[in-house]
Amino acid sequence: MRGTLVAAAVLASGCISDNFGIFIPATTDRYELPDNHIPAARLEEQTLATSDGEALAAILALQAAPAAAPTVVFLHGQGGNIDDAWAWVMRLWDRGYNVEIVDYRGYGKSTGEPTEAGLYLDADTLFADAAADARLDAARLVIWGYSLGTGVASHLAVGAPARALVLEAPFTSMTDMVEQSSPYSIPAAWYTDTELDTLGRVGDIAMPIVVAHGSADRRIPYWMGERVYAAARDPKRFVRVEGAGHGGVLKRGGDAIIAAARDMDAAAAP
Repeated sequence: MRGTLVAAAVLASGCISDNFGIFIPATTDRYELPDNHIPAARLEEQTLATSDGEALAAILALQAAPAAAPTVVFLHGQGGNIDDAWAWVMRLWDRGYNVEIVDYRGYGKSTGEPTEAGLYLDADTLFADAAADARLDAARLVIWGYSLGTGVASHLAVGAPARALVLEAPFTSMTDMVEQSSPYSIPAAWYTDTELDTLGRVGDIAMPIVVAHGSADRRIPYWMGERVYAAARDPKRFVRVEGAGHGGVLKRGGDAIIAAARDMDAAAAP
Protein backbone atom coordinates (compact mmCIF):
# COMPACT_ATOMS: atom_id res chain seq x y z
CA MET A 1 0.00 0.00 0.00
CA ARG A 2 2.79 2.42 0.89
CA GLY A 3 4.52 1.79 -2.45
CA THR A 4 1.26 2.56 -4.24
CA LEU A 5 0.90 5.85 -2.41
CA VAL A 6 4.47 6.85 -3.16
CA ALA A 7 4.02 6.00 -6.82
CA ALA A 8 0.89 8.14 -6.93
CA ALA A 9 2.69 11.05 -5.31
CA VAL A 10 5.58 10.79 -7.72
CA LEU A 11 3.18 10.64 -10.65
CA ALA A 12 1.40 13.73 -9.38
CA SER A 13 4.65 15.68 -9.30
CA GLY A 14 4.80 15.76 -13.09
CA CYS A 15 8.49 14.83 -13.32
CA ILE A 16 8.94 11.18 -12.52
CA SER A 17 11.17 8.17 -12.73
CA ASP A 18 11.64 5.89 -15.70
CA ASN A 19 9.60 3.20 -13.92
CA PHE A 20 6.67 5.61 -13.66
CA GLY A 21 7.02 7.62 -16.85
CA ILE A 22 9.88 10.09 -16.61
CA PHE A 23 10.11 9.84 -20.38
CA ILE A 24 6.75 10.61 -21.98
CA PRO A 25 7.36 10.45 -25.72
CA ALA A 26 4.77 11.05 -28.41
CA THR A 27 5.57 9.33 -31.68
CA THR A 28 4.48 10.67 -35.05
CA ASP A 29 4.81 9.99 -38.76
CA ARG A 30 4.64 13.68 -39.67
CA TYR A 31 5.52 16.85 -37.78
CA GLU A 32 2.77 19.48 -37.75
CA LEU A 33 4.91 22.40 -36.49
CA PRO A 34 1.95 24.24 -34.93
CA ASP A 35 1.48 27.93 -35.82
CA ASN A 36 4.70 27.82 -37.81
CA HIS A 37 5.72 31.08 -39.46
CA ILE A 38 9.27 30.17 -40.43
CA PRO A 39 9.46 29.98 -44.24
CA ALA A 40 9.67 26.44 -45.61
CA ALA A 41 12.84 27.38 -47.49
CA ARG A 42 14.53 27.99 -44.13
CA LEU A 43 13.59 24.62 -42.65
CA GLU A 44 15.38 21.33 -43.12
CA GLU A 45 14.18 18.01 -41.72
CA GLN A 46 17.12 15.75 -40.97
CA THR A 47 17.95 12.23 -39.82
CA LEU A 48 20.98 11.95 -37.54
CA ALA A 49 22.72 8.62 -36.94
CA THR A 50 23.93 7.86 -33.41
CA SER A 51 27.00 5.75 -32.70
CA ASP A 52 24.79 3.00 -31.26
CA GLY A 53 22.65 2.70 -34.38
CA GLU A 54 19.60 4.87 -33.71
CA ALA A 55 18.13 7.28 -36.25
CA LEU A 56 17.15 10.62 -34.74
CA ALA A 57 14.71 13.07 -36.30
CA ALA A 58 15.91 16.66 -36.20
CA ILE A 59 14.88 19.97 -37.75
CA LEU A 60 17.22 22.84 -38.56
CA ALA A 61 15.79 26.36 -38.86
CA LEU A 62 18.21 28.62 -40.72
CA GLN A 63 18.57 32.37 -40.93
CA ALA A 64 18.94 33.96 -44.38
CA ALA A 65 22.67 34.31 -43.68
CA PRO A 66 23.24 31.39 -41.28
CA ALA A 67 27.01 31.76 -40.99
CA ALA A 68 26.57 35.26 -39.57
CA ALA A 69 24.17 34.11 -36.83
CA PRO A 70 24.62 32.19 -33.58
CA THR A 71 23.04 28.73 -33.45
CA VAL A 72 21.01 27.25 -30.61
CA VAL A 73 21.21 23.50 -30.10
CA PHE A 74 17.87 22.90 -28.37
CA LEU A 75 17.02 20.02 -26.01
CA HIS A 76 13.32 19.78 -25.17
CA GLY A 77 11.37 18.55 -22.16
CA GLN A 78 10.10 15.17 -21.05
CA GLY A 79 6.82 15.03 -22.98
CA GLY A 80 5.65 15.09 -26.57
CA ASN A 81 8.09 15.70 -29.39
CA ILE A 82 9.41 18.50 -31.62
CA ASP A 83 5.86 19.75 -32.26
CA ASP A 84 5.42 20.49 -28.55
CA ALA A 85 8.67 22.47 -28.47
CA TRP A 86 8.11 24.39 -31.70
CA ALA A 87 7.23 27.65 -29.92
CA TRP A 88 10.83 27.80 -28.63
CA VAL A 89 12.23 27.27 -32.12
CA MET A 90 10.12 30.09 -33.58
CA ARG A 91 10.91 32.48 -30.72
CA LEU A 92 14.63 31.91 -31.06
CA TRP A 93 14.55 32.08 -34.86
CA ASP A 94 12.62 35.36 -34.65
CA ARG A 95 15.45 36.73 -32.46
CA GLY A 96 18.10 35.93 -35.05
CA TYR A 97 19.28 32.45 -34.11
CA ASN A 98 19.66 29.38 -36.25
CA VAL A 99 18.04 26.57 -34.27
CA GLU A 100 18.64 22.83 -34.48
CA ILE A 101 16.27 20.68 -32.43
CA VAL A 102 16.26 16.91 -32.08
CA ASP A 103 13.75 14.35 -30.91
CA TYR A 104 15.39 12.03 -28.43
CA ARG A 105 15.32 8.33 -29.18
CA GLY A 106 11.76 7.03 -28.94
CA TYR A 107 10.27 10.51 -29.44
CA GLY A 108 8.62 11.82 -32.61
CA LYS A 109 10.11 10.05 -35.63
CA SER A 110 13.23 8.88 -33.81
CA THR A 111 13.95 5.19 -33.35
CA GLY A 112 14.80 3.42 -30.10
CA GLU A 113 13.73 3.72 -26.47
CA PRO A 114 14.66 6.64 -24.20
CA THR A 115 17.17 6.13 -21.41
CA GLU A 116 19.42 8.54 -19.55
CA ALA A 117 22.55 7.29 -21.31
CA GLY A 118 20.73 7.28 -24.62
CA LEU A 119 19.62 10.89 -24.28
CA TYR A 120 23.18 11.94 -23.52
CA LEU A 121 24.32 10.24 -26.70
CA ASP A 122 21.49 11.90 -28.65
CA ALA A 123 22.64 15.31 -27.42
CA ASP A 124 26.23 14.53 -28.40
CA THR A 125 25.01 13.56 -31.87
CA LEU A 126 23.00 16.76 -32.27
CA PHE A 127 25.87 18.98 -31.18
CA ALA A 128 28.34 17.19 -33.44
CA ASP A 129 26.01 17.66 -36.39
CA ALA A 130 25.67 21.39 -35.77
CA ALA A 131 29.42 21.78 -35.28
CA ALA A 132 30.13 19.96 -38.56
CA ASP A 133 27.62 21.91 -40.67
CA ALA A 134 29.71 24.15 -42.92
CA ARG A 135 26.87 26.68 -43.16
CA LEU A 136 27.00 27.38 -39.42
CA ASP A 137 29.63 29.13 -37.32
CA ALA A 138 30.88 26.30 -35.11
CA ALA A 139 32.38 28.87 -32.74
CA ARG A 140 28.96 30.34 -31.96
CA LEU A 141 26.94 27.36 -30.76
CA VAL A 142 24.69 27.82 -27.72
CA ILE A 143 23.27 24.86 -25.79
CA TRP A 144 19.71 25.46 -24.56
CA GLY A 145 17.83 22.94 -22.41
CA TYR A 146 14.29 23.13 -21.08
CA SER A 147 12.98 21.11 -18.10
CA LEU A 148 14.12 17.50 -18.60
CA GLY A 149 16.38 18.85 -21.34
CA THR A 150 18.36 20.83 -18.73
CA GLY A 151 19.67 17.58 -17.29
CA VAL A 152 20.73 16.49 -20.77
CA ALA A 153 22.15 19.93 -21.62
CA SER A 154 24.25 20.09 -18.46
CA HIS A 155 25.85 16.77 -19.34
CA LEU A 156 26.58 17.92 -22.89
CA ALA A 157 28.03 21.24 -21.70
CA VAL A 158 30.72 19.60 -19.56
CA GLY A 159 32.67 18.62 -22.65
CA ALA A 160 31.18 20.46 -25.61
CA PRO A 161 32.95 23.56 -26.97
CA ALA A 162 29.90 25.81 -26.92
CA ARG A 163 29.79 29.56 -26.30
CA ALA A 164 27.09 29.50 -23.64
CA LEU A 165 24.59 27.28 -21.84
CA VAL A 166 20.97 28.16 -21.06
CA LEU A 167 19.11 26.10 -18.45
CA GLU A 168 15.40 26.95 -18.49
CA ALA A 169 13.45 25.56 -15.51
CA PRO A 170 16.21 23.22 -14.32
CA PHE A 171 15.97 20.62 -11.58
CA THR A 172 18.91 19.78 -9.33
CA SER A 173 18.73 16.06 -10.12
CA MET A 174 16.13 13.43 -10.88
CA THR A 175 17.01 11.82 -7.57
CA ASP A 176 15.97 15.03 -5.79
CA MET A 177 12.80 15.30 -7.87
CA VAL A 178 11.68 11.79 -6.94
CA GLU A 179 12.58 12.08 -3.26
CA GLN A 180 11.01 15.51 -2.75
CA SER A 181 7.80 14.15 -4.29
CA SER A 182 7.57 11.28 -1.83
CA PRO A 183 5.67 11.90 1.43
CA TYR A 184 7.57 9.01 3.01
CA SER A 185 11.14 10.04 2.08
CA ILE A 186 11.56 6.81 0.17
CA PRO A 187 15.03 6.64 -1.46
CA ALA A 188 14.90 7.42 -5.16
CA ALA A 189 17.02 4.34 -5.85
CA TRP A 190 13.96 2.24 -5.04
CA TYR A 191 12.22 3.65 -8.08
CA THR A 192 14.82 4.70 -10.63
CA ASP A 193 18.47 4.59 -11.61
CA THR A 194 18.07 7.77 -13.67
CA GLU A 195 20.11 10.56 -12.07
CA LEU A 196 20.28 13.50 -14.51
CA ASP A 197 22.45 15.19 -11.89
CA THR A 198 22.82 18.80 -13.05
CA LEU A 199 23.72 20.09 -9.59
CA GLY A 200 26.52 17.57 -9.30
CA ARG A 201 28.20 18.63 -12.52
CA VAL A 202 27.32 22.29 -13.12
CA GLY A 203 30.46 23.37 -11.29
CA ASP A 204 32.50 21.53 -13.93
CA ILE A 205 31.01 23.56 -16.78
CA ALA A 206 33.45 26.22 -17.94
CA MET A 207 31.26 28.17 -20.38
CA PRO A 208 29.01 31.12 -19.38
CA ILE A 209 25.65 30.00 -18.01
CA VAL A 210 22.15 31.46 -17.91
CA VAL A 211 19.68 29.89 -15.46
CA ALA A 212 16.02 30.89 -15.82
CA HIS A 213 13.14 29.81 -13.61
CA GLY A 214 9.52 30.78 -13.09
CA SER A 215 8.73 31.96 -9.57
CA ALA A 216 5.42 30.07 -9.65
CA ASP A 217 6.74 26.78 -11.02
CA ARG A 218 4.81 23.98 -9.31
CA ARG A 219 6.44 21.16 -11.24
CA ILE A 220 10.12 21.90 -10.70
CA PRO A 221 10.50 24.03 -7.55
CA TYR A 222 12.01 27.49 -7.95
CA TRP A 223 14.61 26.73 -5.29
CA MET A 224 16.10 24.07 -7.54
CA GLY A 225 16.92 26.70 -10.15
CA GLU A 226 18.50 28.84 -7.44
CA ARG A 227 20.66 25.96 -6.23
CA VAL A 228 21.84 25.13 -9.74
CA TYR A 229 22.73 28.78 -10.28
CA ALA A 230 24.59 29.05 -6.98
CA ALA A 231 26.74 26.04 -7.87
CA ALA A 232 27.62 27.34 -11.36
CA ARG A 233 30.86 29.12 -12.15
CA ASP A 234 31.11 32.73 -13.25
CA PRO A 235 30.27 34.27 -15.60
CA LYS A 236 26.63 33.48 -15.02
CA ARG A 237 23.23 35.15 -15.01
CA PHE A 238 19.98 34.26 -13.21
CA VAL A 239 16.65 35.25 -14.75
CA ARG A 240 13.70 35.10 -12.36
CA VAL A 241 10.48 35.06 -14.39
CA GLU A 242 7.93 36.52 -12.00
CA GLY A 243 4.62 34.66 -11.84
CA ALA A 244 5.55 32.09 -14.47
CA GLY A 245 4.67 28.45 -14.01
CA HIS A 246 6.64 25.61 -15.50
CA GLY A 247 5.29 26.04 -19.00
CA GLY A 248 5.13 29.83 -18.95
CA VAL A 249 8.79 30.78 -18.66
CA LEU A 250 9.25 31.30 -22.40
CA LYS A 251 6.03 33.28 -22.83
CA ARG A 252 6.62 35.60 -19.89
CA GLY A 253 10.37 35.82 -19.84
CA GLY A 254 11.66 34.76 -23.24
CA ASP A 255 13.05 38.14 -24.21
CA ALA A 256 14.89 38.54 -20.89
CA ILE A 257 16.39 35.05 -21.21
CA ILE A 258 17.49 35.67 -24.78
CA ALA A 259 19.02 39.02 -23.77
CA ALA A 260 20.96 37.29 -20.99
CA ALA A 261 22.09 34.59 -23.41
CA ARG A 262 23.37 37.24 -25.80
CA ASP A 263 25.28 38.89 -22.95
CA MET A 264 26.86 35.56 -22.04
CA ASP A 265 27.67 34.89 -25.69
CA ALA A 266 29.39 38.26 -25.87
CA ALA A 267 31.30 37.49 -22.67
CA ALA A 268 32.68 34.35 -24.30
CA ALA A 269 33.69 36.06 -27.56
CA PRO A 270 37.40 35.77 -28.33
